[in-house]
This record gives sequence, C-alpha cells and structure tokens, in this order.
Amino acid sequence: NYQASANVFMNLGEMQSLYNVSGKINLVKISGTGGMRAGVHETDSIMAAVNGTLASSTNPDALRVAPVPIKETSLEQSKQIGEMVTTFITIFGSFSIIAGVILIINIFTMLAEERKSELGMARAVGMTRGDLMQMFMFEGSTYTIAAAAFGTLAGLGIAFSLIWGVNNIFTMFEGIKIPFYFEIDSLINAFCMGASITLLTIIVASWRVTNINIVRAIRDIEDPVHEKGSKAGVAVGVAMLAVSVLVFVATYDELIVRYIAPCIALLGVGMAMRGYTTAKLAFSTAAIGMIAWTLYAIATFFDETGEGTEYLFITSGVFLVLAAVLLVMFNSSVVVAIVTGTLGRIGSMRPVVKTAVSHPLNKRFRTGMTVSMFTLVIYTIVMVSVFSA
Repeated sequence: NYQASANVFMNLGEMQSLYNVSGKINLVKISGTGGMRAGVHETDSIMAAVNGTLASSTNPDALRVAPVPIKETSLEQSKQIGEMVTTFITIFGSFSIIAGVILIINIFTMLAEERKSELGMARAVGMTRGDLMQMFMFEGSTYTIAAAAFGTLAGLGIAFSLIWGVNNIFTMFEGIKIPFYFEIDSLINAFCMGASITLLTIIVASWRVTNINIVRAIRDIEDPVHEKGSKAGVAVGVAMLAVSVLVFVATYDELIVRYIAPCIALLGVGMAMRGYTTAKLAFSTAAIGMIAWTLYAIATFFDETGEGTEYLFITSGVFLVLAAVLLVMFNSSVVVAIVTGTLGRIGSMRPVVKTAVSHPLNKRFRTGMTVSMFTLVIYTIVMVSVFSA
C-alpha cells in the first residue's frame, strides 16, 4: 500500500534490465539530516544543490528531471488544513461563547428580580451597593469555578468521543488515525479562560442588577422607563463616535477595524441621539445603519485577504444579530399590532395572545437578551448548513 496504491517491488538491476534502461534512474529521494520534522529545515540548501548539479550536467536526460520539495509541501498543506479547521471551530465556538455570556447575564438578571424585595431590604438596613455586588460576585464565582472545572473535563470526554467516532467513520484511510492528544497547559488555559469570561460577565451583570431604588425594590414596583437618555449617556455616545472615526481613519487597512469601527460609531450615534429624541427613533436609526453597513461590507471587502479575516464572520454575525434585536425590540409595537391584528381577532385566542405578548414586552431587556441568544443559535445552525452544503 505504498502511497496508498498497489505496488510491485523489484531489484533495481532486474527492473532496469526488464525495461531496457540499464544504468538509469528516474526517481531519487533525498532526506535532510534530522528527525521527522527537523529534516525539512535543509530543504532550501538541498534544492539549491540539486538544481546546481542538474544545470551543470551534460546528460540530456537531466533536463527531464526536476527536484520537488515533497516533504515541505506536504507539511505546509497539513498546516493549512489544520488552520482551516481551527478557524472553522473558532468561528462557531465564538457564537456559542457569546450566547453563553448572554445566558449568564440573563440568569443573574432573573436571580436579582426574584430577590428584588430582599435586595431592597438589605439596602434599607445598611448594605451598600458595593456589598450587594460582592455578594453576587461571591455567589457567581462559586458557580464559575465549579462550572469551569466540570466543563474542562466534559470537553475532554466529548473530544475523545468525537475523535473516536471520526476514526471509525473514515476507515478507508488505512494507517491514518487522528490521535487523542492534549497538554496540561491547554486544560489550564481552557479553565482560566472559561472562568474569566464568566466572572467578567457576572461583574457586569452584578453592576447592573444592584442599581436599584430601595423603595421600589421593597414594594416590588417596576422602575420607570425613561424615554430620553441622560447627559452621561450622550457623552459616552459622542466619545464612542469620535474614537471610532479616529481608529477607522488611522487603521483603515485593517479589515476587521474597517468593519467594526463604523458599527461602534453607529451605536454611539444612537446613544447620543437618545439625549434629544426617543429611544425608539435613536436605536432604530443605529440598527438600520449597522444592518446596511454590514451588508455593504459583505458585498465589497469581506473577500479581501488579510490578517484575521476569519473574525469578520464572527463580528458581522454578532452585529447583525444585535442590530436586528434592537430594531425589533424598539419597534415591538409593530410586532404586537401584527400579532393582535391576526391571531388576536379570534375570540378564544384573544386573551392568550394579549397575555403572551404583554409579558415579554414588560421585561424588555430580558426579552431582548433571550431573543439575541436564540437568534445566535439559529444563525449558527444556518451557517453550519451552508458550509456543509
């Protein structure tokens, strides 16, 4: 099965005599000094020596011979295939991570809402907002460490199962098996990265859920919705816009920056507009702008080659989902009107429909995060199906 094909091996002299090519050889294999990987480093010097010998030869048959760096080429192809697989896994793994981050924020938001009266009473008896944040962070860090440890071990088990399955499916490649290989450093990195992402998410969620009004929290009253943003929000929006424009101009050649900077700038425009107009108009404008820019970017420069181009798929997916959710959530009245205008006209369905649409819109942030999470999952499924096809 030499070179995955049927072969007959014969003594060199007998073969030359059989084909009447006495003294001639049509294939010479040269191996560089070193082991399986180190020998490839001598490829350039060997190629130069062989080319020099062929060029100085007076034998006309020398013109029919050319050196081929087969080992170097094979290793480079293997590296490219490995990088392609890594990129593929990175793209779809990133959506899973982002969906997981959204899920964690949602979980802690719901935990806080369940304890709203308890948190209000704790603030009333003297606990500061910082104390509440520490309480949430301590609880969250307990979940984080346990989950990261279990996830690391579970990931090893699933990886072993996948490799075992692949090796049993592709049995036509005799002698070629994907090895089950890992390093302790990789496991430690996976544990630390998972724990860090989760802990950072918990810190952000804790900061948000502990920003409560004591009286409203004790009475379990919903916080009022402010149509216009604060001056601080406007300042943050203007800063985002200014920084994004500067970065866009300074690093235009970087494809990932060329795409992300305008999206961040449009979000800044939405935040700045909210200080002077309604949230619906401000964020709808930003969302439509992000969708239009993403579609334009995909049609123009997404096929350019450059460092980190694979991350364009990740960022474009996230910004498309974010923009779509913003557009739907801040124009939910249109969605409600469509639902109630169709199913709501059926007498038996009217109370069910009105209750079903009113509850999600009463918790707009939580609903938006949930919709984002499910949208990312469906987005990933569609992308996988396209790649598979």
